[in-house]
Amino acid sequence: MTHPTAQPIATARPASTVMLLRDAASGLEVFMAQRSRALDFARGALVFPGGAVDAADADPAWRSLCRGADDIGDEELARRVAALRETFEEIGVLCAEPRGEANALDGQQLREWRAECMGRESANDAFREVVARAELRLRVDALVPWSRWITPRDLPKRFDTWFYAIRAPAGQRPIHDGEELVASTWVTPQQGLADYAAGRCEMIIATWMNLERLCPSPDVAHALASAGRHAIVPIEPRIETRDDAAWLVIPENCGYERTEVPSQERRPTNPSGAQRDQARRR
Repeated sequence: MTHPTAQPIATARPASTVMLLRDAASGLEVFMAQRSRALDFARGALVFPGGAVDAADADPAWRSLCRGADDIGDEELARRVAALRETFEEIGVLCAEPRGEANALDGQQLREWRAECMGRESANDAFREVVARAELRLRVDALVPWSRWITPRDLPKRFDTWFYAIRAPAGQRPIHDGEELVASTWVTPQQGLADYAAGRCEMIIATWMNLERLCPSPDVAHALASAGRHAIVPIEPRIETRDDAAWLVIPENCGYERTEVPSQERRPTNPSGAQRDQARRR
């Protein structure tokens, strides 16, 4: 008797995602964008900017082009370079500082640099050249590690994604690229979750659970400070069957209020305790 051959488990590719945060009249806001429905991963979903780590992100030349790189290992530095590179490519925000007396980056110059990078066959190499030529230093030291999520192993395309939080640089206006990302907005975590619950947008579990985790923070400073309260461990959601129902389960003590959710009802249909507390404060 022959048995079907088990499909090999796809390797999870290293990736980085950035939660760009700002303080607004409505409270803490995070920048989110909608992925194109033509893409083969998280198509049409509302996401934070980010993407896969490229070999060029690990080029040793980056060490001299980053602020605070001496305190960061090679793999972590490559992830942070990828995070800031993808943020620039996808939404035009460059988290970097000029060397010398300049205090801010010029908006027109940013647009020209972005067009230059996207117009080259290797956008990654072009990005490094732009940073070096403009005598900038990437603010890898400003990225705060938030969490690490791994795509479940039963899916054909998988990523090992580090989430970072960072304060949005003053004076820069995020604009989605119109190709991978087709719409974008600043939103409070509470409103993002409400839109998801109402079916006005789609999100993968890692996105909406990180929004839930942002809810207790009234401002950017609180959110960044709260990131270090929990150890970052790999979170790979697994499926458990209970009374003929499937549940998605993640490890405990990772900083999330909920560690399990019905797989057929992944929308957060009710405010978590953190959300209710935040609503009462407002």
